[in-house]
Amino acid sequence: MSDTSGRPVEVRLCEDEQWELLHTCARIAGTGAAAGMLLDRIGYPREYRPDGQGTAPVHWWHQVFAELAKGIILDPHRRLLEAALHMYPANPVLTALADRHGVSHDGRLPVETDNHQQQSITGPRPTPAAHPGPASERIILCYSTQDQERVRALYDRLAHDELAPWLDEEDISPGQEREPLVRKAIRESAAVLVCLSANATNRRGFLHRAIRLALDTASEQPEGATYIIPVRLEVCDIPDALRPWQPVDLFDGRGYEKLLRALRGLPRTRA
Repeated sequence: MSDTSGRPVEVRLCEDEQWELLHTCARIAGTGAAAGMLLDRIGYPREYRPDGQGTAPVHWWHQVFAELAKGIILDPHRRLLEAALHMYPANPVLTALADRHGVSHDGRLPVETDNHQQQSITGPRPTPAAHPGPASERIILCYSTQDQERVRALYDRLAHDELAPWLDEEDISPGQEREPLVRKAIRESAAVLVCLSANATNRRGFLHRAIRLALDTASEQPEGATYIIPVRLEVCDIPDALRPWQPVDLFDGRGYEKLLRALRGLPRTRA
């Protein structure tokens, strides 16, 4: 939806639709990391974000929506809907709201500018095909399947920042055998991001096998090289095997910036 000048304008959600959007945000972005990515995308000022300590996601998002209603940013519902759709394009509630109000969900990505006004980048959302990079520059994301949506949000953000993330659901074609290709990607990568949550650390599965392979590959790297980065998606224990490496907390306000600096400081190729 746009005005006569072609500028996108706010969508007018009824009260029930606002509740739909609020509860959907609480479900899909119920952690500090995921919510922070979403609010960063729409230019929501960090100093106005509620304290998440001990607060249920739906109550936290209720406080966010109260600030949106006060006009903290322009066109908040449209921007929030566009950003959420970019991160979670298959969500049925979001797509229904977008279709109902003429909001594009064809890959247009709202991005923040210095004055918190928004513009759109046209074209498909970033994928490894757009930023493939040689294998020696790729950044592998290892994760538990329970954290797939949050890791996908991280993948999208890294791709948008012109890095070369590798994610099995994007880089493995239907019918290909997953585990050997993940192993190959880890062995050839520039870095491995081990995404951790309470779910990931408490369950046995392929994530732990991937960690062992990454540890084997790390032993072949030069001393002091950055290769394994434990990425905590929420407050959780770090497996003993990963304790030698400094973690980064995505639920911290500056966690993503720290991760970005570390990844941009990687050597362009590995020996």
